[in-house]
Amino acid sequence: MKARHGLVLGKFMPLTTGHCHLVESARRQSAQLTILVCSLANEPIDGHLRTEWMRETFPDCEVVHVTDEVPGFSHETSDSWRALIRRYAPAADTIFTSDELGETLARELGIVHIKVDKARRKFPISAAEVRQNPMKHWEFLAPVARPYFAHRVLVFGPESTGKTTLCRQLAARFSTVCVPEFAREFYDEKGIENAVYDDVERIACGQQESEERLARQANRLLFCDTDAITTTIYSRHYYGKVPLFLAQLANRRRYNLTLFCDIDLPWESDPQRDLGHRRDEFREVFQRELRSRRIAFTTICGQGEARFQSAIAAIENQFGADLC
Repeated sequence: MKARHGLVLGKFMPLTTGHCHLVESARRQSAQLTILVCSLANEPIDGHLRTEWMRETFPDCEVVHVTDEVPGFSHETSDSWRALIRRYAPAADTIFTSDELGETLARELGIVHIKVDKARRKFPISAAEVRQNPMKHWEFLAPVARPYFAHRVLVFGPESTGKTTLCRQLAARFSTVCVPEFAREFYDEKGIENAVYDDVERIACGQQESEERLARQANRLLFCDTDAITTTIYSRHYYGKVPLFLAQLANRRRYNLTLFCDIDLPWESDPQRDLGHRRDEFREVFQRELRSRRIAFTTICGQGEARFQSAIAAIENQFGADLC
């Protein structure tokens, strides 16, 4: 028989596959389910973000962000927790948990307690363990939480420096995904001869959306073929101005590692390229943008395999044990 109104509560810091299993079990056994996301102001992962993770993952549940500064459950804090639950989930008649605290809470509240995977056989790990080493325990992170932890690697540089090839090679090498250059796909369809200034913001939004979507498929690393700074450079070059949205995005967007692709590869002609005669100049433009924003970068040069191995060495040097 289903509970009339089920309750799940926790910090979900981060949201794990174990948490998802708990909520899914509760949802199947409840006519209605409330999830309380409890956060404190000084916690390492923002409570609003955790609440959004939960709302997106379980859109048919009532998700409430609880910001009351109540310490962890104990005999001394039981009155506060009882009041908190009665305030935010007054109709709850059943609480679902994976630990013994649920039994105590249920008794205090006079409601039913249902244990889910108490022995942690299905998901043998705690959220604290995942939080302490998310790279090691990547498979236990809920997909919606993975973009928060993924190491993002920007492959950056002017035209015809092998960025797309390198991105694909690196994604294959590290068994992950890469984010393609949105502008190239956009103009393959529209035609570069039809380019206008209004395209710039659409390209910036498209690139950002693609990156966030693919970050959920990433395996620890996400390789990005271009970014908002690149779009800023070309907007300024071709139109003499930059949309405010793009300028703001370029100022706040940051990557864990930036690989600057040097111009030591032969120029390859392409309908979307027209700056082959200004390669030295644009090499300086791209590097100046990084330096002005105080963004550290590693220069990648060489031909073929040497270029690829140079990028691998930079990644392994930056992330080390996180790749294991």
